[in-house]
Amino acid sequence: MNPIAMPFNHSRTISSVSFDPTGRLLAMGCTNGTVCVWSFYAKKLVYDEAFSSNSEITSISWTFTGDAMILMCGARDGSFIVSPSIQLAGEGKVIGHTILRGHPSAVIKLVSLLFSLVSAAADELCMWSCPDGMPCERQMICDASRVANGASIVDIALAESSFGVVIFFDNGVMLHYSLLTDSVIWSITNPNDYGVSFYLPGSLIVCTKHPLQLAMTGTECPRIRQIAADATHCSHVEDSENLFLIHTLDGNIMVWDAELGDVLFYCDTRDFDKPIRKLAAYYNSRTQFLRIVACPETSTECVVWNLHRYSRKNPSAPTFIKWRDIEAGVPSMPKGMSERPRPRRIRKAAAAAASVALRRSTRQRRVPARFRPLPSGPVI
Repeated sequence: MNPIAMPFNHSRTISSVSFDPTGRLLAMGCTNGTVCVWSFYAKKLVYDEAFSSNSEITSISWTFTGDAMILMCGARDGSFIVSPSIQLAGEGKVIGHTILRGHPSAVIKLVSLLFSLVSAAADELCMWSCPDGMPCERQMICDASRVANGASIVDIALAESSFGVVIFFDNGVMLHYSLLTDSVIWSITNPNDYGVSFYLPGSLIVCTKHPLQLAMTGTECPRIRQIAADATHCSHVEDSENLFLIHTLDGNIMVWDAELGDVLFYCDTRDFDKPIRKLAAYYNSRTQFLRIVACPETSTECVVWNLHRYSRKNPSAPTFIKWRDIEAGVPSMPKGMSERPRPRRIRKAAAAAASVALRRSTRQRRVPARFRPLPSGPVI
């Protein structure tokens, strides 16, 4: 089972990739500010723009507008770019864009709220109103670094509460911040900064083999769950519930089912000419179809795996056991928050570590578990 290159090249190195929520569209941003959108439905480029800022694309986000999608891209110069509506059917090529000046430094992440957009730079958050899907007015600016002792923001994610975001800082602090009340709902500290962390509604996921010793404080705290693998990339597979895309330090790409403990896709990429740096995946639970896109380092093209799930007994694949919840240790208030009122309730628990081992059984590039390649023919 080998990946197949997508049938076009970019003019510069690919810096960002992202599937839209339907899995039909794939957006790719380059280091020179160019963004293009490939439609797997129409099998062609439906959007290709070279922005005048000529700055590297650092973040890509999508938002719905009826039967179409709007693409929003953050750039290293602090601006973010908004595309016109892109039809999911991919009928005709879309042209044009709007550039908004958002931050004095690079845009790290863009997330879409209901009729709003939140953009993050290293030291601030901005919320924009989007009544028609198009950002038109900046509603607020928040100096988020003050709640983490001046640390820099490295990532954000949507929280389950209205107008709430989960912020990840470079000093190991992760917190749920309310944009409406300008307050911290809960905070978790990872002093050793082990692993790749990200947030799903109700759960904080940490991908590492190291024992975790976390401190938690606040109300409505999430579960903490550990994926026992040392990884350079770990993300939730688009449109799935329990599937995770993992790129390990050993050079393996795998898709892992957290509920069943199964590795559904496994590929050793060390035979590639260049290491893999950018990854995205989409899973259709109705048709049991998995699509993985990978971009090698300094590459101007992407490769894609198109796979269908099928039944197979005794799959010979590296396996995890089912993931387990991790309890946080002694609670502590993050530095820089002493002036804020203390939360109503503090959770105490004994520190616990997950001893979950990754077992590698093969270095062959193949599909060892529960997916198989699509029949030969046009892939994209």
